[in-house]
Amino acid sequence: MRRIAAIAAVVALVTFGIAAPASAALPGETTRLAGADRYATSARISFTYAPSVAVAYVANGLEFPDALSAAPAAAAQRGPLLLTSATSLPAVVAEELRRLKPQKIVVVGGTGAVSDAVYRQLAAIQPNIRRDAGADRYATSRIVNERAFPQGAAVTYVATGRAFPDALSASAAAGSLRGAVVLVDGTRPSVDDPTRALVSALGSTQIRVVGGTGVLTAGIATQLATIAPVLRLSGTDRYQTSVAISQQAFPTATEVSFAVGTQFADALAGAAFSGNRRAPLIVTPPACLPAATLALVKKWSPRHRWLLGGVAVLGQGVEDGESCRAGTNEPGTDVTPAQQKTAQAIIATGRVTASGESYEQLRAYANGVIRTHTIDGVARECLVDNAILSTLKKIVVDRGYRLGLWSLNRYCVGDATSGAGSASYHYQRGGGHAIDIRTVNGVTTTGKTPAERALITDLLVAMPTPAGLGQYQCRSEDPLTMPPGWVQFQDSCDHLHVEYRGLTQPPLP
Repeated sequence: MRRIAAIAAVVALVTFGIAAPASAALPGETTRLAGADRYATSARISFTYAPSVAVAYVANGLEFPDALSAAPAAAAQRGPLLLTSATSLPAVVAEELRRLKPQKIVVVGGTGAVSDAVYRQLAAIQPNIRRDAGADRYATSRIVNERAFPQGAAVTYVATGRAFPDALSASAAAGSLRGAVVLVDGTRPSVDDPTRALVSALGSTQIRVVGGTGVLTAGIATQLATIAPVLRLSGTDRYQTSVAISQQAFPTATEVSFAVGTQFADALAGAAFSGNRRAPLIVTPPACLPAATLALVKKWSPRHRWLLGGVAVLGQGVEDGESCRAGTNEPGTDVTPAQQKTAQAIIATGRVTASGESYEQLRAYANGVIRTHTIDGVARECLVDNAILSTLKKIVVDRGYRLGLWSLNRYCVGDATSGAGSASYHYQRGGGHAIDIRTVNGVTTTGKTPAERALITDLLVAMPTPAGLGQYQCRSEDPLTMPPGWVQFQDSCDHLHVEYRGLTQPPLP
C-alpha cells in the first residue's frame, strides 16, 4: 500500500512565538475586487480578464458544490467563473459576458441549479455552450473534471462536498497547478467506483486530501493511496487548513488573494481568478488575520494583495493586516508575557493609585488582557504603550515613587475633548502613549514641588525618546534644561504630563 503523508501541523512552521500587534503592515499593494452583491463581485473579478478568453464557467451563486470543481477547471483553461441565480441571469453578469466574449460557456449544475431559462439567456450571448451536470454534486464534480482534464491533471485535490471552507483554498491551489478538485462524501468509509475511476484516470502523481479525518475519513485516504501517494492537508480550523494548503502549494508567492471563510460566494469566483494568476487564496475571519496567516504572508512578501469582496464582508482589518487575538477569530491585540509581567510588577508594589478607568486599564494588562469599550458600535482597545509601562516600572518599582495617576488611554473611552483632544498622545494612534500624574509621594502636583522635580530628573533618564514633558510655564521660575530627544510645552499645573512620541513601541526591559 502506498504511503499516506500528512501536513496537519504545518502551520506551526510559520507561527512565531510572540504576539503580533493589533495592526501589522503587510507587504505589497492592495486591490479590492467587489460589487454590490455576489453576482456583481463575480463580474468585477471577471473584469480582470481580457476579452476572448477560451471559456467562461457559470455556476449557481447561492450553492457552493458545483463551483468548487468548476473554479480550478476554469483556471486550467485560463477562464473566469461567474455566478448566477437559478432562475435569472443577473444583468451585471450578462453585461460582463458580452464584454468578455468567451469562445465557450460552460454551465455547471442541473436545471435546479441553473435553469433552462438562464441557459437560453447565456446561449444568446455565446451559442457555443454546454452544461456539465450529474445526478448529484459528486456526479457533477466528476463530469466537470472529466471534460476539463481529458489529458489528466498534474495534481488532484480531494475535498468533501458537504462543506465549502477547505475546498476554497484547494480550488485556487489546484487551479494554479493546473490540477483538479474532486468532491466526495467525506463521511463515507470509501469512495464510490466512478470517483475512484476518475481519480485513477486523472493520473496525478500525488493526491492531496483536504481536511482532517473528521471532515474526510481515513478510509477514503487509505483507498486513494492505492492509486497514488496521498498527502493530507489539515489544520485545527478552516483558517489553519487554508494556511496548510497554501503553504504546501506555494513555497513562494508574488500575489495573494484573501476571501472571507464564513461565506463562499466571493471565494468561488476568486478561486478561479487566483488559480489563473497562480496565486494562493487564503480564507480569513471577517475582520482580522490569524497569526499563522500573518506569518505566512510576511514570509511570502507578495507584491500584490487582492481583497475579494466588499468591506461589509471582508473587513478593513484584513486589508490592514490586523491580527486576531490569540485563540479567537476576533480582532484585537494580545498582551505579551513581558507586558503582563511589567504591569504585574507595577501593581504589586501598591504604590500606584489611579482614577478608576486608568487603574483598570493598567490592571487589565496585569491580568493578561486588554480592556475595551464600545464606541459607536466599535470595540476600542485601551492600549498602553510599552514606553509608558517600562517608565512606570523604572519609576515605581525600581525608584520607589508613589504615584497618583489621572489619565492613560482616552481614545478607548471616546474622550476627544480633554486637554489637547484628539491630538493628545492620550488619544492619537490608538491612545495610551502618555500619563498624567496627579500626586507624587502623596503630594498634589503643582508643576514645581520638590517631589515633582526629583521625579522629573528620574523621568528624563527613564523615559525612551522622543518624549515630551508638559507644565513648562509652571516651572518658569526655575526652568529645566532638557536633554536631547525631549521637548517641553505648556499644560495646566494641576498635574504632570509625560508622553512618548515614538512611532514604534520600544522593547520592554
